[in-house]
Amino acid sequence: MSSTFHCHALTPNAGVEITDVDLRQPADDAGKAELRNLLDRHQLLLFRNQDITPEDQARFLVIFGHVCDENADGVKHSYVSNVRPDGLLGNRALPFHSDFSFTPFQPQLLSLYGTDIQGEPEPTLYVNCTRAQERLPADIRLKLEGKTAIHVNDYTINGEVD
Repeated sequence: MSSTFHCHALTPNAGVEITDVDLRQPADDAGKAELRNLLDRHQLLLFRNQDITPEDQARFLVIFGHVCDENADGVKHSYVSNVRPDGLLGNRALPFHSDFSFTPFQPQLLSLYGTDIQGEPEPTLYVNCTRAQERLPADIRLKLEGKTAIHVNDYTINGEVD
């Protein structure tokens, strides 16, 4: 991958779509630096129409730092799926989700790659919390300083675990 890709902002607050790039190809130093710069500025990078393996994805992500092995089994990916037996979370919309918010380990970034998407998919929405915090009035920011949040998600349907 060379540094001659194109990009455009997705929203005024977060996200940039990058085109003219093949994530299977190694990036040159200028391309790596530009991708890190874009991630720092926009917090979300979108690459459409890629045909990559989980190994390609992990190899690409090294540009941004260490790639996590969540289960310490040598596998650097997991599946969120409603068709795979090893898929996480099943077939429903989550009202709220934030990876690793409940752990002391906070990864530099998260990566999603859609494969075998069937039917009408639930939209994945992203929020730029840094931007939201910056836009809060000073008195509210001061009131929230030093506070913590508890993130709770009900994974049950009609009282039964799905």
